[in-house]
Amino acid sequence: MDSRRDPAFFSQFGLLQPLLFLLLAFVILVSSWMSDDAYIMLRVVDNFVNGYGLTWNVVERVQVYSHPLWLLALTPIYALTREAFVTTILFSTLLALLAAWLLARHVASSRLMALFLLLILLLSRGFVDFSTGGLENSLSHLLMAAFFALYFNGRGTRRTLLALSTIASLAIVARLDIWPIYLPPLLLLLGRYRSTQTALTLLAGQWPLIGWLLFSLLYYGFLLPNPAYAKLNTGIESEYIARQGLHYLANALVYDPFLLLVIVAGVLLPFVAPLTPARTIVGSVKSEGGKRGLAVLSTMAVSVGILLSVLYVIRIGGDFMSGRFLIAPFFAALCVVARYPARPQQAAAFGISAALLVALSLQMPLSTLRMPSTTPPENPIDANGLVNERLVYFYNSSFLMANRNTPLPFHPWRIQGERMANSDEPVQVEGATGFHGYFAGPTVYLADVFALSDPLTARLPMTWYARWRIGHFGREFPEGYIESLASDENKLTDPALARLYDKIRLITRGRLFDPARLAAIWDLNVGGSQRYFDWEAYRFPDKVTVEAASVSEAVPAGIAWDDPRTTPFPDDGIEIVLPRLSRANMLELSLDINDLYRLVYWNGDRMVASEPLSMRDVAESMGTKRVAVPHAAQRTGFDRVHIFVAFGDDAYALGHFRLLE
Repeated sequence: MDSRRDPAFFSQFGLLQPLLFLLLAFVILVSSWMSDDAYIMLRVVDNFVNGYGLTWNVVERVQVYSHPLWLLALTPIYALTREAFVTTILFSTLLALLAAWLLARHVASSRLMALFLLLILLLSRGFVDFSTGGLENSLSHLLMAAFFALYFNGRGTRRTLLALSTIASLAIVARLDIWPIYLPPLLLLLGRYRSTQTALTLLAGQWPLIGWLLFSLLYYGFLLPNPAYAKLNTGIESEYIARQGLHYLANALVYDPFLLLVIVAGVLLPFVAPLTPARTIVGSVKSEGGKRGLAVLSTMAVSVGILLSVLYVIRIGGDFMSGRFLIAPFFAALCVVARYPARPQQAAAFGISAALLVALSLQMPLSTLRMPSTTPPENPIDANGLVNERLVYFYNSSFLMANRNTPLPFHPWRIQGERMANSDEPVQVEGATGFHGYFAGPTVYLADVFALSDPLTARLPMTWYARWRIGHFGREFPEGYIESLASDENKLTDPALARLYDKIRLITRGRLFDPARLAAIWDLNVGGSQRYFDWEAYRFPDKVTVEAASVSEAVPAGIAWDDPRTTPFPDDGIEIVLPRLSRANMLELSLDINDLYRLVYWNGDRMVASEPLSMRDVAESMGTKRVAVPHAAQRTGFDRVHIFVAFGDDAYALGHFRLLE
């Protein structure tokens, strides 16, 4: 019997669900906070409400946000209240609670399972933290709960398929990189009802995403938000980014073990214990010639989406906020777990499991069952650049720390932003732009060193720094750029880059339907922007260049890295120029130890090979190694070798370099 209809079960456990729900609401509000990143979006909202358009700096159209639907949902409420802090927190909390209610009421297989899910949400530090913070997670969770409630319980009518596709499309507009979770279920529906009508129905449901992309292309000039170009256009090798992504998963074990435990359960359960419901949207178990058929695959497809989402997180290196990018696959995994049966006679087993989970939570340093710490952490950023963002901002930007005499948030960056509003400087350069930008107001132009809001530097590679931090990829402003921003004229000294900036200025500042602007949009979206500048010159602006003959004499092993006989170099590295094209199969070099390097082989302007080199296994101060030249470099030949630092201790030097046969 379904425990939802079991009177005995209801009499014993019926009150637990509203109690857990109220406790969840209390914990979310007590832990509520607002991040600096949220105020990046809120500056756009404020500009829009005050008639400046969907802009960050009012003189140009640049999409600085990655969650259009969240911005659009918040805008009418902000227009009524004209207040950012309380409005955003209460709206986020409401959406998070609606998502929890949908999960418990319409996705869970029974009342007992609903209780278990609410407990997991309550104990998850990640879910509680990012239900507020001013970010889009709560809206994403609500749309995900609505999607899976219909996906698991609906019938395969045209109206249902249209609704599912529309909800998925809205979810992607709410967070553009959440698409991996929804793709496999939609493909399964397309495969189950394979017909032209089904394909057209699912395509028609994508109207929110298609509409937004067309608007973005016309209004902003580009399909993707500017932060996507800034964060994915860094020049960092994919292997280092993926390694950072694995660090992100490892960090989640400390920050919130429930995230990974639930994700693993959501991925594996449908394969090790296939769920065979009586009916799903893709058909009954008895269909397909008596086989389990597509009904079993309905849950497996969700698991594949969860796995794709986690792999995507690894691929992009995760985020600097601990746990944030794992909340979406975590919530999707809960939707999978929710489908498994939980009967009243299993209440004792579930009760023991719940007690163990509570005990585990109480052992965690960031348990949601304890009052949040109000003391800012001394060292908030770990060795891999990850941070518990709520802890960093909680002291200055939370309900719990509010009092009647202090405006919220009462962060030092707010004070600096308010001072900017009265400054005579036409351009303000900042790295943390949220609080600064919102409280400076629309009259202040902010240039962002991390390029999140800058349409030109977002298309340049990250200025190389071996200790780069994920999500914070700094750029050096090209010569003449700040003067260009201050004067509204193109004063760049690099002629090639100046031509690119002319096009970007036309796209972001020109009339929307100017034919020249439309031509520039086509040119940069189809042809790309890298052809307008020297990629390596902007990625490694401070690299040292030497002739091979000047560093060919071997230095004694064990000398200090800063010995006069060595050639020191910065993170950007050192480039050895050969006298002629070489096809040598081996090279010998000595480098400072304890560091990770990368060797890049060039033939003219073309990179022909690249490989890592570790000096951590060498005992001497200046260690010597022989390295096999990659076959690709041998085959094409090479005339330059660039050695730069992948990770190190800020002390680097080359002893000698010579080619061997």
